[in-house]
Amino acid sequence: MLRTDLLGTITQDERDQIKRIYMRKMALVELVSSLGNTNNDLYEKVLADLAQAAESMESWWDAVQSKYGWKVAPGAKWYADFQKCQVSALHEEQGRDVLVDEGR
Repeated sequence: MLRTDLLGTITQDERDQIKRIYMRKMALVELVSSLGNTNNDLYEKVLADLAQAAESMESWWDAVQSKYGWKVAPGAKWYADFQKCQVSALHEEQGRDVLVDEGR
């Protein structure tokens, strides 16, 4: 079961930064999967760019976490809602599943 905890709101500039990094990373992931390992020089270049994009993403998360003082449990995944400029933590919950009827 997945639990989502809203951590807070980021500025539009911060949203634009992480969105740009995210879109670059996803484009590189697509490129790696379509290239395969056929063109070693290009493949290695794309992998290096992908590693840099992942590093940029980690740095961005570290910076906003430090700026806003957000505390996240180990193993949680970060999630940015680009439309709402909100950041949440996604947690995999352990234990029994509980069914909740929300009247929908």
